[in-house]
Amino acid sequence: MKNHGLKTIFAVAFALVMGVSLTSCFNSESSSERDATVLVKVNQYMGLTYFETADGMKIYPTQASIASYEVNSGTNLSSLDGKWVYAYYYWDTKILDIPQDATEVKDVTLGGINDAVTAPLEIVEAGATPDSVNNTPIITVSLENSFEPYMPDDHSLLLPINYFLSTKLHSFTLVYFPDEEQQADELKLYLYHDKEGDEPNMQTTSLAILMDAYSNYELANRCHVFYKTFNLGPAIDHYTNKTGFAKPTKVVIVTTESQSGLSLEDAVEKEYTVEYKPVGTN
Repeated sequence: MKNHGLKTIFAVAFALVMGVSLTSCFNSESSSERDATVLVKVNQYMGLTYFETADGMKIYPTQASIASYEVNSGTNLSSLDGKWVYAYYYWDTKILDIPQDATEVKDVTLGGINDAVTAPLEIVEAGATPDSVNNTPIITVSLENSFEPYMPDDHSLLLPINYFLSTKLHSFTLVYFPDEEQQADELKLYLYHDKEGDEPNMQTTSLAILMDAYSNYELANRCHVFYKTFNLGPAIDHYTNKTGFAKPTKVVIVTTESQSGLSLEDAVEKEYTVEYKPVGTN
């Protein structure tokens, strides 16, 4: 893994969490071609597919590039409608000028979509046990001035998860226990981490893999190692039915963490709070 300065780590991780496009040049600084990797929500409207970032920028890839992606990947973008994914697109600055403060981008070429960032939510009723497995701690989901849990809309959660790993992909699930005693205004969810047969080592972290991917222009293919998005809709619906349709004011994520260990025996529970804002509130 390459060694990266903290300022670079902060800039890249923060940008990817907040839905900011990270652009780069192809091959050399003199190239006129640019590409971007950005967190987007897939939208379908009257047969048209477009993307929208968390801060409201709309991205319209060419229909030809969308059709090419669907054929080559075997994925129909209509199946991703409403989901948050990482999209990779590119353009030639000799043909298309995109200002830094653009609120709408048209006619870029879609290069790929990483929907492996999506992870499941499990609701565990009273007397049942989770199907999900929690067999190894994480390091953290928050680093000051760099990354933290983030809700890009009123039912989705983006978690930047730093953890030790080795050669296999790990899986993550948010688990909701609706019958657990909780504060009246909070929706509490537990992050379960399954190492999936991997043998993590303390020389490799998911954040280091993210930064290495950034250096090698592979963010679109590897950002799912570090980032996960969750649809909280079913848990919020369950919560509102239980409380007489009152919405929570905050979402609390409970993690099992160890800064220097690989075993749950050395881990502690930590809580992270994200303000919940229903649609129509500021």
